[in-house]
Amino acid sequence: MKGWKIAVIVVACVAAVFGVLTLFWMNAQSEGKRLYEESEEYKEVQRLIDESNESIDRSNEIIDRLK
Repeated sequence: MKGWKIAVIVVACVAAVFGVLTLFWMNAQSEGKRLYEESEEYKEVQRLIDESNESIDRSNEIIDRLK
């Protein structure tokens, strides 16, 4: 009976450690994403995407007028 109690405690401790490590990992991921989104590279890519989308919109307007 004593071995069963120890096994339950060990499993609970392992689960708790896994949960804490998961929280740290998730926090590190979100922090990394935030740092990347603040970077100049990300801003440049977003600017290029916005310009591309505007160009596509203008092209679609011209196509619609020609129909």
